[in-house]
Amino acid sequence: MVKKISEEHQSLWWSTKEQNHNCECDQLETVEHILKECHLHSVEREVLRKVSPELDLKILLDYQEGP
Repeated sequence: MVKKISEEHQSLWWSTKEQNHNCECDQLETVEHILKECHLHSVEREVLRKVSPELDLKILLDYQEGP
């Protein structure tokens, strides 16, 4: 059982290592890049600015359940 989990973990690690982590604009795809920098998401960014004009990630990523 432990060997099987280890083999699956190694397989997952290799597949993750080989994945491209670039945005469609060819920059490194990070949360900050998508929410604050990427020109491909400028329309969505304007919606986010209604919540946080400075695009503060702490505010944007805060989760609160509704009523």
